[in-house]
Amino acid sequence: MNLLLERLRFLSGRQRLLAAGMAATAAVGAVAAPIAFPARVWYATPFLGAVLTLAANRLARPWFEGLPATWRWRLTSLPVVVIGVLFITVAMVAVTCTGTADQTLAAGSLFVVWMFNFAGGGLAEPTDFPLHRLRGRLVRAACARVFALWCGLAGLLLLTSSSHAAHTYRPSLFTATMTLLVAGTAASLKIFARVRKLSTELHRRAQDLIRSLEELRDAAEPAGRCGMQAGARRSWDALHIVLRNRIETGFHLQGTFVLPASAIRGLEATVMAAIDAPAFDAARHRVALSRLRVIRAACGGHIDTLV
Repeated sequence: MNLLLERLRFLSGRQRLLAAGMAATAAVGAVAAPIAFPARVWYATPFLGAVLTLAANRLARPWFEGLPATWRWRLTSLPVVVIGVLFITVAMVAVTCTGTADQTLAAGSLFVVWMFNFAGGGLAEPTDFPLHRLRGRLVRAACARVFALWCGLAGLLLLTSSSHAAHTYRPSLFTATMTLLVAGTAASLKIFARVRKLSTELHRRAQDLIRSLEELRDAAEPAGRCGMQAGARRSWDALHIVLRNRIETGFHLQGTFVLPASAIRGLEATVMAAIDAPAFDAARHRVALSRLRVIRAACGGHIDTLV
């Protein structure tokens, strides 16, 4: 893998774009193959399609970063469209295959959605304009996780009900189905509750830092300014800890971060420049306050202090 990545770095921009287009085309074909040719030999191709999609994203990244900001904003809105298309595709496959005797294709397609979200759910999120996309990022992460969760449960139920011994253990199968439905509902509610709690904490910490910067701006005495700088640094430390969380899960190895690491570093540099300035700097304070207000506004619609 490392050797392959080293070779990819030496490709020109045109070669990388061509390779990304080929990988994306192959990914579409791999996902569509089980639908066009319903045979067992094609059941594993959706997994290959997921891998090719990640490869196309990595190859096209340098070309994408060289585009103007307007085009980057438009193209990074595609994940929402892709999720919608994926939902329709999975629904069509499930509706088509659940009425047949062999339901393996429907279960496999649903498992692909669950595995893709579990293994690389945050990879589909755009890293450009992270602060202005924070509101949608919170909503998309929660909805995608809940959707993938129910896809996995539905795939498990389809796979179980299509087994040869399903008619023998039908009462137990009904009990297991009801148990999974209750567990899925509880897990979905917990995911949305986590997002509301996270949004509330983000709003609170951003508001505290905004107040600290405003007090630092109004400080007249140098001695008083030093004490306010220490308080502002503590406010940033509290916000920084919350920004390092993942949105939809508490596990650190998978899920979507509140902000990309590069965005957190940029925000830290902006805020600390305003705090550590020996005297009040209007331009630095204006930039820092504007970015913090964007975070506060993004979380304003998800506040729940009673979670």
